[in-house]
Amino acid sequence: MVMMMMVMMMMVVVMMVVVMMVVMMMMMMMVVMVMMMVMMMVMMMMMMMVVMMMVMMMVMMMMMMMMMMMMMVVVVVVVVMMMVMVMVMVMVMVMMMMMMMMVCLCLYREDLHLQTLKAFVDLHEFSDLNLVQALRQFLWSFRLPGEAQKIDRMMETFATRYCDCNTEVFQSTDTCYILSFAIIMLNTSLHNPNVKDKTPLERFISMNRGINNGGDLPNELLTKLYDSIRNEPFKIPEDDGNDLTHTFFNPDREGWLLKLGGRVKTWKRRWFILTDNCLYYFEYTTDKEPRGIIPLENLCVREVVYARKPYCLELYNPNSRGQKIKACKTETDGRVVEGKHQSYMICAATAEERDTWIESIRC
Repeated sequence: MVMMMMVMMMMVVVMMVVVMMVVMMMMMMMVVMVMMMVMMMVMMMMMMMVVMMMVMMMVMMMMMMMMMMMMMVVVVVVVVMMMVMVMVMVMVMVMMMMMMMMVCLCLYREDLHLQTLKAFVDLHEFSDLNLVQALRQFLWSFRLPGEAQKIDRMMETFATRYCDCNTEVFQSTDTCYILSFAIIMLNTSLHNPNVKDKTPLERFISMNRGINNGGDLPNELLTKLYDSIRNEPFKIPEDDGNDLTHTFFNPDREGWLLKLGGRVKTWKRRWFILTDNCLYYFEYTTDKEPRGIIPLENLCVREVVYARKPYCLELYNPNSRGQKIKACKTETDGRVVEGKHQSYMICAATAEERDTWIESIRC
């Protein structure tokens, strides 16, 4: 009995031990589970933190990309604006340079035109001509333009040239300039059929009082100029190109000389033109046709001494002495006749002018 009780007690003890062990195991399992749950929670939290960090990094990267894009846009805009500004500045500079070049070109062309005008006017020889004769020669050499500014410049250049050739006629070029315009207006007044009020001599003289540096020009001079215009208007060259004058536009030499007559031994002042190995002479510089033509073929020229004419030259044929030189002249009635000279005696105003003519003829 006792044994049974002891066995039972031992069994109870064993069972209690087993139960305690089971309880302990269960408690341990619970602890492990709790720890696992805690670890899982910690891991989840860590994962959430990692995800949040990744999200934040992505957001930051996106923000950085946006900032970079904005910076690139700003840079592009700035570059474009700078390029536009540079292009505008370049265009402005180019336009300014073009304007400056155009201004310089205009000034150069104007200066060139003035130089050309002066060179053209300097080709005219106005020595010993009165103002009307000089104007006839000048206005016959070209067609006067319609623009007032061009006419003004031409007349100013003409006045300067005339005063250079005739230094003692007027006190200043302004006098010649004003009187030249007055003569042109007088020509229009006297010979234009549309002008009813013809300018009389008294009004012409009155209009030109005080123009000679405050003084008056001689009435005899103004009367002579008035009568010349009244008796013969200015001639204007035609555009048909058939005028013989065009042949003499660029002569080798031209100028006033004295020529001794063939039958009547008198000296007459003639306008001589040397061109194409031929010598032409005119009564006036405005004449369309020459009064005489002297072909220079087979002729020689030399300096000669003639009574009371110190600066003479002679045209002669060394192979046909005593025979008439082959030449022709125009009579006053318009007939063309053969020349009657065995030699031509011509007189210049100075020794230098004579020598220049001799040299030009020999060339």
